[in-house]
Amino acid sequence: MADYLTTPRLLGGWHPDKGGKGELSQHKTVADADLVYRKADGSLTYRWNLLDLRLTRFVKMGYTNLTLVLDQIPYCLAERPHLEKYGQATPPSDMREWYVFIRDLCRELERRYGTKAANGFRFRLGTELGSGKRIALSQGQLHEMYGLTHKAIKGVLPDAKLGPWNEAGFKNNQEQAPLNVLGLAQYAKANDLAFDFASVSSYSIPKLRGDSVANSSPEQKADSDARYFRALREVFPGLSAEYHEFGILNSQYNIVTSEPGARGGAYRAHYLLSMLEHHSIDRLYHWDVFERIGEDKHHGPIMLLRSNGWLYSILEQAAEGKLYVLKGNAHDGNTLYKSALITSPKKSFLIVSAFTVDRRKQSEEEITITLPAAIVENGPPRNGAVEYVALTPKREIYQAIKSVLAKANILKPEFAKHNDLVAKVKLMTTDYTKARKMVKDNYAIYLEQMEKSLTLTSFDSRMKIDKNTFSLTYPITSDSVYVFVW
Repeated sequence: MADYLTTPRLLGGWHPDKGGKGELSQHKTVADADLVYRKADGSLTYRWNLLDLRLTRFVKMGYTNLTLVLDQIPYCLAERPHLEKYGQATPPSDMREWYVFIRDLCRELERRYGTKAANGFRFRLGTELGSGKRIALSQGQLHEMYGLTHKAIKGVLPDAKLGPWNEAGFKNNQEQAPLNVLGLAQYAKANDLAFDFASVSSYSIPKLRGDSVANSSPEQKADSDARYFRALREVFPGLSAEYHEFGILNSQYNIVTSEPGARGGAYRAHYLLSMLEHHSIDRLYHWDVFERIGEDKHHGPIMLLRSNGWLYSILEQAAEGKLYVLKGNAHDGNTLYKSALITSPKKSFLIVSAFTVDRRKQSEEEITITLPAAIVENGPPRNGAVEYVALTPKREIYQAIKSVLAKANILKPEFAKHNDLVAKVKLMTTDYTKARKMVKDNYAIYLEQMEKSLTLTSFDSRMKIDKNTFSLTYPITSDSVYVFVW
């Protein structure tokens, strides 16, 4: 499901407390993980061997259209290094050294992977820089750094792409951002610099405010993102609009969860269909589609399918079709519906999501979706020919696992309090060792349930067909995704 990869913190500049059991544990000091270091005589030299683990293994897997992220700054380039949450945040003291470093990096990429492959790489300057906390630059210094980065890359790899960081908190108030993507785009346009793509980080962080819930609606978030991309496309028409980080961070109860169950599927389906409706998504980078619990000799890896994996596995099957995002059904303001038809000469998919802004107010409605027959490339279905799959709270494996944890008295109280709330197994349990064993012992049941959730079954509700239209009527439960296929 991953066509493209990004490589954050490729250069080094890591935070000493963020290494865990990964590569950082192999180095004596955090600066030893930097691609560049300074010799005793003051000159710069390189540790290109570190690219073996950080980059070469992905190239060997067949990924050539990689986005190399130039974000945390190596320690030796900063006269007075200082740390922020994710690493070293002082900019290069001498921007000419930054230029030489990036130029030499590009030369090494060409030497290692060949001219064609290296020219296919893309470069992103920074990660979520808008707040000014990730790197201590002024807007003017940012322009200088971007210009020198362009010069260093294009002087070696003329066909490589370049773009700015993934904006997070200042998408629609760029004038208030300490570091401004729109201003950088205008500078790049005026100075004939590459500006090939724009990207965002988008996370759901809903908040309870009295009787209402803020920051929950995928429709509102998609509209906000679309406005951001439209503003940048006014400067660079045809700019690639991308999501470099996308997900859910917590529930409205302020409990950490990525929503691996049906609610997460409904949120993601609504969001993605809205962005496609706005023509404002060219790439979507996603987090893990499985939760890995461990492995055993019978099944090999013990993997739990998360809601994003369920959704993407269906969209993969429909990738070659034409998309029509349909006008939404009437709703009460809390349950949001989104539907789309993906059609090809061989098969059509009708996707319907129902998402509640306030999860405490669930609903079930019988809805009717009417399609103009002319847009369905493989024609209206015969009676009895429609099949469907659904991800609903009753069908998701995480609710089944939650029930088992509760019976074993190892479910955390906050998850016991909210019946509809699920999260990764590690987050739901008070005893992860025991929980992992229980998942492994019951894995045959969960595996069958995952397979069943993606197995088409007969559509047993009403369907009406006439010369110009056909319609399907079906009861839709909220915080669910339904996919009808014929």
